[in-house]
Amino acid sequence: EDKSYALTVNVYSEGNDIGEEGKAARENTDITSMSIGNTQVPTTDGENYSTTLEVASIDAVPTSIEVDTVNPNAIVTVEKLTTMGEIEKTNGIIRLSTQVPLDLEEGTNNFRITVTSQDKTKIKIYNLTVTVEIKQPESFATDDWATIANAVKTGNTSAYHVGDTKTITLGNGLGTHTVRIANMSTPAACINTGYSQTACGFIVEFADIISEKQMHTSGASNIAYPTTNVMFSYVTDTVYNALPASLRAVIKDTTVVSSHYNSDVCANCDGRDNNSNFVTQNQKIYLLSIQEIFGNNGEGNTAASTTHQLEYYSTNNNASSRIKNYNSRTNAWWTRSTRSDYNGYFHYVSAEGKLTSLRADYTFGVSPAFRIG
Repeated sequence: EDKSYALTVNVYSEGNDIGEEGKAARENTDITSMSIGNTQVPTTDGENYSTTLEVASIDAVPTSIEVDTVNPNAIVTVEKLTTMGEIEKTNGIIRLSTQVPLDLEEGTNNFRITVTSQDKTKIKIYNLTVTVEIKQPESFATDDWATIANAVKTGNTSAYHVGDTKTITLGNGLGTHTVRIANMSTPAACINTGYSQTACGFIVEFADIISEKQMHTSGASNIAYPTTNVMFSYVTDTVYNALPASLRAVIKDTTVVSSHYNSDVCANCDGRDNNSNFVTQNQKIYLLSIQEIFGNNGEGNTAASTTHQLEYYSTNNNASSRIKNYNSRTNAWWTRSTRSDYNGYFHYVSAEGKLTSLRADYTFGVSPAFRIG
């Protein structure tokens, strides 16, 4: 007797049943989203994508593109096109949310993105246009630190002026403060060996006082700014690390020359030549010297010839320009200049903006500076 049987055939791929839905998925070439760095790239019609990236400098341009596809196993190829439409560079990925290196330049960048289906039966072409614009400086008060640094590096600083101010908020509970441009020029002397870089280039100083500290816990004779047991580490560690991360990222390393202490009283007491100034390399932040503020040598300032007066103070060479406030009142503030002629004494700027000196264990204001570039 003849019998009839119904035969069901299931086709499997990689262990999975690929019915009509599975077949459609394997043929799918749709993109669900596209992003460059943290920027989502929009599309108007599902095929053409475009975006404009405004960055502080070409170094800040994102370096990768992320393409998400409906089928995570689709093959994505990103090709950069030249102005003539020719392929310049090709990058391929085969996984959902996998990033591809992206070579972006200032101006218009064109790319062709090809999505090949998992089963390699379908291909879809997408167009991507990325316009990279470098932010132009507008003002020191409003520009971000990356824009300011790029302007300094490229010499595009016409929007900035000595004396311009900016408000910043410090961490570690140090509050909100005002900084100002103290210098923008680089005299020829700055290239001399042994010359302090603390007044060379684009210098920003605090226009007010951050806090009050001793320079040193005693009036010992063998102390200079880098050997103080309070001030040096407070400025270079506590204050520096309290600066916004975006600011720390653009601060230049600076060679700081500081005056030495009384060599007669402390000859070779720390195993060094006490008739030589202190040179500290790769400093991010530092106190100013009396030469940089007042433009004169002062008493016992052995490092006077290694630096010069900042433009802000040479232009406004009067006591009022040197007055700084702490908690809404005028306050004295320390310099890094020790007196080699007087044991354990450092120069400071009085609340009236005058030059004077006292023992290192007195408490005065902290108001440092740093270089941008």
